[in-house]
Amino acid sequence: IEFDATAGHARYRGLLARLDKRFSSRVQFLVSYALSDFRGTNGTGAGTGFDLDNWDANEGPLPVDRRHVFNLSGFIAAPWRFQIAWNTSFASAPPMSAYVSGIDFNGDGTPSDLLPGTTVNQFRGASDRGTLTQAVEQYNRTIADTPLCCQQQGLGPRLALPAEYAFEDRFFTLDLRVGMSA
Repeated sequence: IEFDATAGHARYRGLLARLDKRFSSRVQFLVSYALSDFRGTNGTGAGTGFDLDNWDANEGPLPVDRRHVFNLSGFIAAPWRFQIAWNTSFASAPPMSAYVSGIDFNGDGTPSDLLPGTTVNQFRGASDRGTLTQAVEQYNRTIADTPLCCQQQGLGPRLALPAEYAFEDRFFTLDLRVGMSA
């Protein structure tokens, strides 16, 4: 028997600041910045923190949460009927979870649990490298090579971070248009 309960919640909180200025009929700028927090329950996929015994354990930043979003656009009517327009967008990196593939640490029947000592979507970028390294070291000291819980076969695997790895990327784009007016 398969059972699926699609239950969850999400909450978005944000602050938007915007400045729109027309200096003349020839020059216009728009600057906006959003500071946001998009949290909720993260579903049942690998690394979501989903725990059949505690459904609230997967509460945290949602995978599409972008903490900082900045936009700058403008228009200039240049001499000789030239027009220059641009739009620049920046968004901070989305959060990510660290999970151990195929391992059920809490014995709830769902594999690929979060790395013990971490929370769902805890890591946001290169600044969290040290935190991830410490979590892996702590895991190797306390859980690796010990029997898995709840009558599971085998021992907790020893973990090692690759020599080179990356977190999710920030987003940056620049669109530029140069044309002539009619």
